[in-house]
Amino acid sequence: MPPEQLAVVSRFFVALQARRRGVGSALMDAAEGYGADHGLRLVLDVADHNADAIAFYERRGWRRVGTASLLLEDGRTTLPLVVFVLG
Repeated sequence: MPPEQLAVVSRFFVALQARRRGVGSALMDAAEGYGADHGLRLVLDVADHNADAIAFYERRGWRRVGTASLLLEDGRTTLPLVVFVLG
C-alpha cells in the first residue's frame, strides 16, 4: 500500500484513572472514523508486554501483522513491539 494511504496512530495513552470509562473507545472511534472518511489505512505499534492495550485493539478488530523493535535512548536496550493494522 502506498505510504500516502496510511495513517499512523503514533501514541495512544489513556490515564489510569480514566480507563474503563469509554475514553479510549471514544478517542479511537474518532481516529478510526477519520481514517475511514479519508480513505486511509490505520496502523500502530504497541509494546509486546502491554496486554491490556493489545486486547483493546484486538477487540476493536485490529489485526496483528508483524513485530518490530524500538531502540531506546540508552542506545543498547530494545523494546519489542507488536504491529497492528485496522481491518
